[in-house]
Amino acid sequence: MTIKSVSEINEYVRTSVNPLATPDQLFELYSVPSFDSDYPEIVSGAEIGSAKVTVEEGDVLICKINPRINRVWVVRHNTDYPLLASSEWIVVRSKNMNPHYLKWYFSSSSFRTLLTSQVTGIGGSLTRAQPKQVAKYPVPVPSRAEQDYIAGVLERIDELLLKQHQQTEKLDELVKSRFIELFGDPLHPVHSRALGDVAMLERGRFSPRPRNDPRYYGGDYPFIQTGDIAGCGHRLSEYRQTLNEKGIHVSKKFPAGTVVIAIVGATIGATAILEIDVYAPDSVIGISVNDELYNNVFMEALLQFWQPELVRIAPESARANINLGILQSIPIIDVELPRQ
Repeated sequence: MTIKSVSEINEYVRTSVNPLATPDQLFELYSVPSFDSDYPEIVSGAEIGSAKVTVEEGDVLICKINPRINRVWVVRHNTDYPLLASSEWIVVRSKNMNPHYLKWYFSSSSFRTLLTSQVTGIGGSLTRAQPKQVAKYPVPVPSRAEQDYIAGVLERIDELLLKQHQQTEKLDELVKSRFIELFGDPLHPVHSRALGDVAMLERGRFSPRPRNDPRYYGGDYPFIQTGDIAGCGHRLSEYRQTLNEKGIHVSKKFPAGTVVIAIVGATIGATAILEIDVYAPDSVIGISVNDELYNNVFMEALLQFWQPELVRIAPESARANINLGILQSIPIIDVELPRQ
């Protein structure tokens, strides 16, 4: 097995595109915020607002902003729209290497240690890996057959972990069955009240464009995304981004105890109870329960039943979303507070 540098294996030639030149054209945009949903944004040139770089299927993207977060993505073409990527990605293209092998290597602890050892910026989410340094980092290059084998083994391990997660979900189903025994079917309640009548629903906010403008990040204030909600096991206390003083003035704060629900993309309907105060973008809705009528734990458990239904009624597009009115009209089982 030989060792080469990233630059020696990388055939990518950077080409910038100004999407504003074709405002009506739809693009498949590999942005950093869309990484958590594992699906690129589908946006028009008019919505993008800044220059991007071209990519193609099989390219490997290494996120250079805040490299302590392990974000490596293999580009795939999901639509017929042109492929673009944010300039916050380092693009690696190698026709002779298995892109999934590279993904696993670039995600490894040894490579991540290198990536975080030479950064610029003042700390937190404002740090960036330096492409010129990354180009010098070593890459083990076994034969293509060995690469395929290694990638295959790691993909199978990943599948096993997914199955373990699915078994946990089955346990959740048992809990839901017990819930129905005690309180009835949440989707077809006999006696109910509209969610909007028993709780205050507020949409998150983050108004700057582009969304990754570094002037707003890197402070002391937790800033969550839909992926944080989907991956926290229904109790949210961890986060991967922070806002500074400038950032919190263009965002929305939700206090601990709020029930949050994701309303866009692959995470539609994912719910959690906040264990800390956070700020959130407009892809998140905060639900402040009237505590004289409902317990927030009961409410969050009830809303879990609604996730498949919310996914079903969402528009059939890559930017599927649920609006505030739909959530406000959800019927909530009328149960006495002591029973909750």
